[in-house]
Amino acid sequence: MKYTRFSSQVLCLTSLLMFFMTGCQQQPRQQPTPELDLDPTHEVTLVGWWYNGTEVLRLEDNSQYQLFADTNRYARPLSNGQWSQKTYATLYLSPYNTPTSMRQRLTVTRSEDRVQLHLPNYDDFFRWNPQDVAGIKELSTTWESSFGTLELRSDRRYEYRPTSNSNPAMSVGHQGIWSLENQVVTLFPDPQGVQQMSFQLRNQPDADEAIELWSPSVIYYPASD
Repeated sequence: MKYTRFSSQVLCLTSLLMFFMTGCQQQPRQQPTPELDLDPTHEVTLVGWWYNGTEVLRLEDNSQYQLFADTNRYARPLSNGQWSQKTYATLYLSPYNTPTSMRQRLTVTRSEDRVQLHLPNYDDFFRWNPQDVAGIKELSTTWESSFGTLELRSDRRYEYRPTSNSNPAMSVGHQGIWSLENQVVTLFPDPQGVQQMSFQLRNQPDADEAIELWSPSVIYYPASD
C-alpha cells in the first residue's frame, strides 16, 4: 500500500518536472523568409546597354536587340533580332532568319542592388554606359546619292529613303541597323527579303578631307547643308 502511494507520488513529481522543463525550453527562432531574386512589384527598366566584361547586349525600345563581341558597338553584331518579355523575370531573344525554336531565354535577377541578365553560355550582363567612338560623329549624318538619301544615326539605326528616279533595286525604302568595321559600313535591314549592303568608307578622289561611302553600284556623299 505504501509502495503504491510512493510510486504515484514519484510519477506525479516526474510529470510535473517534465512540464516545467518543456515550458522553460527556449522556442526555436523563426527563420526569415528568403528574399526573392527579383521583386515582381519592383519596376526594372530593361531597355538600354548591358555589358558582361566582354560582350555587349543592347535592348531597344522598339523590341529589337543586338549582341556584340566587344565594346565596339559599331562592328557587325554577333546576333540581332527581336526581344520579348514573357514574365517580369524572363525575356526571349529571337534572332532574325532563324526558327522560333532557336530563340534564347534570358532571366532577370538581382545581385545585391544590381540587376543582371543571365544568357546561357555567357557571363552575366550588367548595366553599361557606352562611350563615344572616335570618328562616329562624322558618319552619323545624312548621305545622298542619285538613288536616295541614307541617314546614319548615332544610335546605330539607319533609314534609307529612295527618290522618285531610283532604279527598281533601290526603289524600296527601309531601315535597320548599321555597323562600321575595317572601314566598311554595312547596313542590316529590318525587313526580311531586303539584302544587306556594304560600303567602303574612303576619301573622295581629288578631295582633301571629304569622305564617301562607295560601292560598285552607288556612291553616297555627305548631304550638303
